[in-house]
Amino acid sequence: MVRNFFFLSFLFSFSSCTSVKIKSPTANKENIKPVDVQEIIKKTDINLDKEVKEFLEKKPPLRKEKKNIPQKQIKKKKEALPMDYPLDFIQWDRESEEIWQKVSWREKKESFKMDLKYWGAICGSVLISNLGRKILEGKDVLHFQARLKSADFYSFIYEVDDRIDSYVDFTHKTPLRFELNQKETKQVVSDLQLFNREKRRTYAWYHRLKKGVETKYTKKEYIPFYFQDSFSILFFIRYLPLEMNSFYQVPVVTRGKIWLIKVWVVNKESLTIEDVSYESIKLRVETHFPGVLSKKGDIEFWFSDDERRIPLKFSAKVKIGSVEGVYTRKN
Repeated sequence: MVRNFFFLSFLFSFSSCTSVKIKSPTANKENIKPVDVQEIIKKTDINLDKEVKEFLEKKPPLRKEKKNIPQKQIKKKKEALPMDYPLDFIQWDRESEEIWQKVSWREKKESFKMDLKYWGAICGSVLISNLGRKILEGKDVLHFQARLKSADFYSFIYEVDDRIDSYVDFTHKTPLRFELNQKETKQVVSDLQLFNREKRRTYAWYHRLKKGVETKYTKKEYIPFYFQDSFSILFFIRYLPLEMNSFYQVPVVTRGKIWLIKVWVVNKESLTIEDVSYESIKLRVETHFPGVLSKKGDIEFWFSDDERRIPLKFSAKVKIGSVEGVYTRKN
């Protein structure tokens, strides 16, 4: 077997070098006569082993030429959506894809404090933080946090100690987990929301104790492929280009409900806060989600017109009166 193999190797090596004479570089491939395997076998005195003989007689399969397809043109097979999946979400995803490409996450840790005013008096403060990149369930995330506390004197009327944590997938720019813990004079709330982008599902667990009455429920609902939660949307907006007269519409998920946030870049203004002048970008934000501010209404935001995009000010109407937030450098 070994001797026969070496002989055949030598035979094919030799034939490949001497059987065809190329007259010119432009020789046509049709002029090359194929090797007659059966004729070689007849002229060979060696008893060929069965495996080698089958190998020689086997015709090679025709090979298709591989085309170099650009990576962008290679489409991955998408899983079919459920029959009851909302058609509006499909349309929103088409519109949102372009917006998501414009967002550039900032992984640098940062914190901003704002004094909250109600009827002109400071009633509390909120500390808004980007706590940087972390690992959550094996995924690379950004951790956003907000701490809302009532002022000392106001706590005698109504005490507030709320905390929000949002964990956003760094690559896909969509939330994975949202946590809200409220400790207030009249209520204690625990709110947990999980998001599965691939399955387009959100899972919510809500528990509230208010005036001795307990409210509990869980939810499982469909969500769009592109979305934010009711807190991560603040950072998402900050990280948009925010060019003059531009408009953005972003779906927001809150306890299984889907809301649209509409953002208009309306003006550029100069603000003076604590004797410091800032150039700012003014936004008008139309909200459609339940929360501390309003179920439906307009909020005005002012962000610094620089790389930091400091939240300088906001103003929003609530059920009674209005709430205003102003950036402060005080601890």
